[in-house]
Amino acid sequence: MPPPFDMISKMHPPREAWRLKVRVLRLWVVPSFGKHDIPNSMEMILLDEHCGKIQVTVKKSLLNRFRDHIVEGQVYRMTYFTVVSNHGSYRTTSHEFKLVFLHRTTVVAVDEDVIPKTYFNMFSFSELLNITQDYDFLVDIIDLLTSVGEEKEYAKEGNIVKIIVLKLSSKEYVD
Repeated sequence: MPPPFDMISKMHPPREAWRLKVRVLRLWVVPSFGKHDIPNSMEMILLDEHCGKIQVTVKKSLLNRFRDHIVEGQVYRMTYFTVVSNHGSYRTTSHEFKLVFLHRTTVVAVDEDVIPKTYFNMFSFSELLNITQDYDFLVDIIDLLTSVGEEKEYAKEGNIVKIIVLKLSSKEYVD
Protein backbone atom coordinates (compact mmCIF):
# COMPACT_ATOMS: atom_id res chain seq x y z
CA MET A 1 0.00 0.00 0.00
CA PRO A 2 1.49 3.39 -0.98
CA PRO A 3 2.06 5.95 1.77
CA PRO A 4 -0.75 8.49 2.34
CA PHE A 5 -0.76 11.82 0.61
CA ASP A 6 0.70 14.84 2.40
CA MET A 7 -1.39 17.85 3.34
CA ILE A 8 -0.45 21.18 1.76
CA SER A 9 -0.79 22.88 5.15
CA LYS A 10 2.04 20.71 6.54
CA MET A 11 4.60 21.37 3.77
CA HIS A 12 7.94 22.90 4.77
CA PRO A 13 11.60 22.95 3.68
CA PRO A 14 14.07 21.29 3.37
CA ARG A 15 12.18 18.06 2.61
CA GLU A 16 11.60 17.42 -1.12
CA ALA A 17 9.92 13.98 -1.03
CA TRP A 18 6.35 15.22 -0.75
CA ARG A 19 3.37 13.26 -2.14
CA LEU A 20 0.36 15.37 -3.07
CA LYS A 21 -3.04 14.69 -4.57
CA VAL A 22 -4.23 18.09 -5.75
CA ARG A 23 -6.47 19.95 -8.16
CA VAL A 24 -4.91 22.68 -10.29
CA LEU A 25 -7.18 25.62 -9.38
CA ARG A 26 -5.41 28.19 -11.56
CA LEU A 27 -2.64 27.94 -14.14
CA TRP A 28 -0.95 30.72 -16.09
CA VAL A 29 2.26 31.36 -18.01
CA VAL A 30 4.38 34.35 -17.01
CA PRO A 31 6.03 36.05 -19.99
CA SER A 32 9.64 37.17 -19.94
CA PHE A 33 10.10 40.82 -18.94
CA GLY A 34 10.19 42.91 -22.12
CA LYS A 35 9.62 39.85 -24.37
CA HIS A 36 5.96 38.99 -23.88
CA ASP A 37 5.98 36.26 -26.54
CA ILE A 38 8.66 34.25 -24.66
CA PRO A 39 7.51 32.37 -21.53
CA ASN A 40 9.56 32.81 -18.35
CA SER A 41 7.70 30.41 -16.05
CA MET A 42 4.43 28.62 -15.46
CA GLU A 43 2.57 29.32 -12.20
CA MET A 44 -0.16 27.28 -10.56
CA ILE A 45 -2.33 27.31 -7.48
CA LEU A 46 -2.93 23.82 -6.11
CA LEU A 47 -5.77 22.75 -3.80
CA ASP A 48 -5.88 19.57 -1.71
CA GLU A 49 -8.91 17.79 -0.24
CA HIS A 50 -8.49 19.72 3.05
CA CYS A 51 -8.79 23.02 1.10
CA GLY A 52 -5.12 23.83 1.59
CA LYS A 53 -3.75 26.05 -1.19
CA ILE A 54 -0.18 26.62 -2.32
CA GLN A 55 1.50 28.34 -5.27
CA VAL A 56 3.82 26.40 -7.59
CA THR A 57 6.46 27.66 -10.02
CA VAL A 58 7.69 25.69 -13.03
CA LYS A 59 10.85 27.44 -14.16
CA LYS A 60 11.70 28.11 -17.81
CA SER A 61 14.08 25.12 -18.03
CA LEU A 62 11.22 22.68 -17.25
CA LEU A 63 8.41 24.37 -19.19
CA ASN A 64 8.64 22.09 -22.23
CA ARG A 65 8.36 19.03 -20.00
CA PHE A 66 5.24 20.10 -18.07
CA ARG A 67 3.43 22.86 -20.00
CA ASP A 68 1.30 20.65 -22.24
CA HIS A 69 0.68 17.95 -19.62
CA ILE A 70 -0.93 19.98 -16.84
CA VAL A 71 -4.46 21.29 -17.31
CA GLU A 72 -6.30 23.78 -15.10
CA GLY A 73 -9.13 22.04 -13.23
CA GLN A 74 -7.60 18.53 -13.44
CA VAL A 75 -6.55 16.46 -10.40
CA TYR A 76 -3.00 15.09 -10.25
CA ARG A 77 -0.73 13.04 -8.07
CA MET A 78 2.49 15.07 -7.76
CA THR A 79 5.76 14.19 -6.05
CA TYR A 80 9.15 15.82 -5.35
CA PHE A 81 9.43 19.59 -5.08
CA THR A 82 11.71 22.22 -3.66
CA VAL A 83 9.86 24.07 -0.91
CA VAL A 84 10.87 27.75 -0.71
CA SER A 85 9.75 30.82 1.21
CA ASN A 86 6.68 32.57 -0.20
CA HIS A 87 7.63 36.24 0.00
CA GLY A 88 7.36 39.41 -2.05
CA SER A 89 4.48 41.26 -3.60
CA TYR A 90 1.48 39.76 -5.36
CA ARG A 91 1.47 36.41 -3.57
CA THR A 92 -1.43 34.20 -4.64
CA THR A 93 -1.81 32.24 -1.40
CA SER A 94 -1.23 32.94 2.26
CA HIS A 95 0.82 29.76 2.65
CA GLU A 96 4.22 30.46 4.22
CA PHE A 97 5.93 28.48 1.43
CA LYS A 98 5.58 27.80 -2.27
CA LEU A 99 6.75 24.89 -4.41
CA VAL A 100 9.22 24.80 -7.28
CA PHE A 101 9.26 21.87 -9.69
CA LEU A 102 12.48 19.85 -9.99
CA HIS A 103 13.83 17.61 -12.76
CA ARG A 104 12.62 14.63 -10.73
CA THR A 105 9.11 16.04 -10.09
CA THR A 106 6.44 13.63 -11.31
CA VAL A 107 2.90 14.56 -12.32
CA VAL A 108 0.26 11.91 -13.03
CA ALA A 109 -3.40 12.67 -13.81
CA VAL A 110 -5.93 10.86 -11.59
CA ASP A 111 -9.70 10.50 -11.56
CA GLU A 112 -10.80 12.19 -8.37
CA ASP A 113 -13.94 14.01 -7.31
CA VAL A 114 -13.21 14.57 -3.59
CA ILE A 115 -11.18 17.75 -4.13
CA PRO A 116 -13.41 20.83 -4.66
CA LYS A 117 -13.44 22.40 -8.12
CA THR A 118 -13.20 25.89 -6.60
CA TYR A 119 -12.35 27.35 -3.24
CA PHE A 120 -12.41 31.01 -2.21
CA ASN A 121 -11.11 32.72 0.92
CA MET A 122 -13.91 35.18 1.60
CA PHE A 123 -13.43 38.73 2.86
CA SER A 124 -16.20 41.07 3.86
CA PHE A 125 -16.55 44.23 1.80
CA SER A 126 -15.41 46.31 4.79
CA GLU A 127 -12.23 44.19 5.02
CA LEU A 128 -11.57 44.79 1.31
CA LEU A 129 -11.95 48.53 1.82
CA ASN A 130 -9.24 48.39 4.52
CA ILE A 131 -6.72 46.71 2.21
CA THR A 132 -3.97 49.18 1.34
CA GLN A 133 -2.17 49.61 -1.96
CA ASP A 134 0.82 47.78 -0.47
CA TYR A 135 -1.17 44.63 0.40
CA ASP A 136 1.01 41.66 -0.59
CA PHE A 137 -1.69 39.14 -1.51
CA LEU A 138 -3.87 38.87 -4.58
CA VAL A 139 -7.52 38.67 -3.57
CA ASP A 140 -10.42 37.12 -5.49
CA ILE A 141 -13.30 39.57 -5.45
CA ILE A 142 -16.89 38.63 -6.18
CA ASP A 143 -19.01 41.76 -6.18
CA LEU A 144 -20.55 44.44 -8.36
CA LEU A 145 -18.20 46.38 -10.66
CA THR A 146 -19.52 49.95 -10.84
CA SER A 147 -16.68 51.87 -12.51
CA VAL A 148 -13.46 51.31 -14.47
CA GLY A 149 -10.83 54.04 -14.32
CA GLU A 150 -8.22 55.14 -16.82
CA GLU A 151 -5.05 53.08 -17.30
CA LYS A 152 -2.22 54.62 -15.26
CA GLU A 153 1.46 53.88 -14.82
CA TYR A 154 2.79 53.18 -11.34
CA ALA A 155 6.50 53.08 -10.44
CA LYS A 156 7.53 50.48 -7.87
CA GLU A 157 11.07 49.36 -7.11
CA GLY A 158 12.36 50.83 -10.37
CA ASN A 159 9.75 49.07 -12.53
CA ILE A 160 6.81 50.65 -14.31
CA VAL A 161 3.53 48.79 -13.79
CA LYS A 162 0.31 49.66 -15.59
CA ILE A 163 -2.79 49.69 -13.40
CA ILE A 164 -6.50 50.27 -13.84
CA VAL A 165 -8.55 51.31 -10.83
CA LEU A 166 -11.83 49.40 -10.49
CA LYS A 167 -14.70 50.61 -8.32
CA LEU A 168 -16.76 47.93 -6.58
CA SER A 169 -19.97 48.19 -4.64
CA SER A 170 -21.98 45.83 -2.51
CA LYS A 171 -25.49 46.20 -1.19
CA GLU A 172 -23.96 47.50 2.08
CA TYR A 173 -21.88 50.21 0.37
CA VAL A 174 -23.75 51.48 -2.70
CA ASP A 175 -23.01 55.10 -3.65
